[in-house]
Amino acid sequence: MNAEIINEAKKYLIEYLEGKTCDYEITHPWRKDSQFIILHSLRVHSYALKIIENEFCGMSEEDKLIIEMAAILHDIGKPEVSEGHAKRSTEIVGRWVSSNVHIASKIKNVEKLHRIIEIHSDKDSKEDDICSSILKDADTLDEIGALSIFMSSNQVDKHSPFFFNKLLDRLESFEISYCNRQMLKLNTNYGRKLLEDKRSFIEMFNSQLALELEGTSEIYELNK
Repeated sequence: MNAEIINEAKKYLIEYLEGKTCDYEITHPWRKDSQFIILHSLRVHSYALKIIENEFCGMSEEDKLIIEMAAILHDIGKPEVSEGHAKRSTEIVGRWVSSNVHIASKIKNVEKLHRIIEIHSDKDSKEDDICSSILKDADTLDEIGALSIFMSSNQVDKHSPFFFNKLLDRLESFEISYCNRQMLKLNTNYGRKLLEDKRSFIEMFNSQLALELEGTSEIYELNK
């Protein structure tokens, strides 16, 4: 059953990344620990399943297995290289599959698994292949929404008395436009629907934050 293979992939991801760090990360401290990659990969897996269930429910079990495997393992090489991690991840996954007869016997199209992992970072290229489209969209959707609000706060001077004003500026000037840019890169209808919901959440948060900051804009503008 697919569930058994998916659990094997998760186990391998956790074991392979144990003790590894992303030393090149400087902005978001939680990204240094390889546990972050595990959590990110599990979230991407969840997004992929949502897209499949809501748009491609008639997909073959073989393609669904390939997408799930790719979602779980697509960033496994990231601690080792900051650039070109997709290719490194493909190499690691290729070695694991080829050395594990049980896993290899369940994946009929290993080349397809390798391909969608290797090109998953190229979000600007539109996809004809549904499996690749789903993985790219699921990867794009992570860290947008509630998570991106926290990430934006890392771009703002936490020692400034105008922290919240600066955060609102960042969210309004960057995050909404970022959502719009990412929307153009998505391949699936349900992926776009999920991103629309995320954008609406950020806009709602911005409105509430602006309401709470009423009366401070004049002094903030003077101190920019």
